[in-house]
Amino acid sequence: MGKHNSIRFVIRILTAVVGAALLVSAPLPASAQFDPKGKSLSVDSDREGFILLDLPTSKMKLSPFVVFVRPNGADFEIIARGKVETIQDGKILVSLDRESIIKFPLKGDLAVPLGTPKDWPKDSDERVVDPPIRDEELSEFPDPGFFELQYGSFFGSLDTTPSDNVTNGYKDIKSYRPDYFKLTYFTDMFWHLGLQVEHWGGEFPTKTYYRNQGPSTDSVTNLSFNYRFSRRWYQNRIRPILRLVVTTSQFKTINPDEAVLSTSMTGYGVGAKFEYEATPLLFAPRVGRMGFAFTHAFIGLDVLPMVTPEDTGTTTRGTNGGVFITDFKLGASAMGYFDWIPVFKRITLEAGYGGRISKFKFSGQTSKNPSDFYVIPEGTTSTEVTHFFYVTLGFRLPDELGRALKPR
Repeated sequence: MGKHNSIRFVIRILTAVVGAALLVSAPLPASAQFDPKGKSLSVDSDREGFILLDLPTSKMKLSPFVVFVRPNGADFEIIARGKVETIQDGKILVSLDRESIIKFPLKGDLAVPLGTPKDWPKDSDERVVDPPIRDEELSEFPDPGFFELQYGSFFGSLDTTPSDNVTNGYKDIKSYRPDYFKLTYFTDMFWHLGLQVEHWGGEFPTKTYYRNQGPSTDSVTNLSFNYRFSRRWYQNRIRPILRLVVTTSQFKTINPDEAVLSTSMTGYGVGAKFEYEATPLLFAPRVGRMGFAFTHAFIGLDVLPMVTPEDTGTTTRGTNGGVFITDFKLGASAMGYFDWIPVFKRITLEAGYGGRISKFKFSGQTSKNPSDFYVIPEGTTSTEVTHFFYVTLGFRLPDELGRALKPR
């Protein structure tokens, strides 16, 4: 009999544990639990990746975390979890835990406070108050998808060092200022996955062997497939990103001999990027200098060992070749939120420093221009180094398409 009672006791304990796990459907902060005395807040609508709650009419206490429930007569259904981000225009803005969503919160649903209560801040006389970003851990919830488009310029130089001191020796551009374009997209359906396209190109003056100056053009495109992790380290503000990178480039010149060569390259490699995120990616900071607030800083490194070069003119350095490319970049970004701008409300400003180091190695028979007397020796090597500062201006949008396709 005692044995049967022990079994029943264990079954009751397991049932209680499973029931509690199903209640929240995912791990919560250690302090998070239902507050039976807490008041619920009504869902008003959703906007730009946030759930909007009505402000309470009387003073109440609330933690940064809430559970969304859907009333069903005398019963209710738990449908999602979220984290309070800030107050704007008389509404409480809550970011959803994307992995906890069973059904998307709609108008009429309720948000129930979790955890140790705290005094709810009064809505400021200012139109917007600072976000409640604290020194403790930021939310570990999955991040929403977004689309960002940036445009700007490089301000740098390109230097070439050939092994024979002749070939491509005049490929030195002291004022390297191509236009720069960057598109970044992370989907809301599969928040880890993203795509990025970077392109820079322009026309630059170069000199021939006879010191004649003529235009040359350079065009570089990097396509990367990104996998972003959750924030971690240093109070959960550091986000690692892994990259699979495909690169293509083409340098064209009117020079016919070995002084400056026309060359194209295609290849691929891998990379890593670390971002320090001070605010959520889709936060609406209408505070700070000139309406902008610091959002994140980053450092990235791409290594592309599988790149194939080809000299496309009459003068060539060989029938076979390879290039080992290293791309690096570090920078910082600020964002402003301007409610009076239709659609493109989040304006981003980014600045940084970067470079590309390309190590060439050729083999096989070389060729020369018929009017040229110099024959390029076989097996030459060279190093091209590009350094630049850059500035971009752009905009960021929430991924409405991915959000619409995501099951609710």
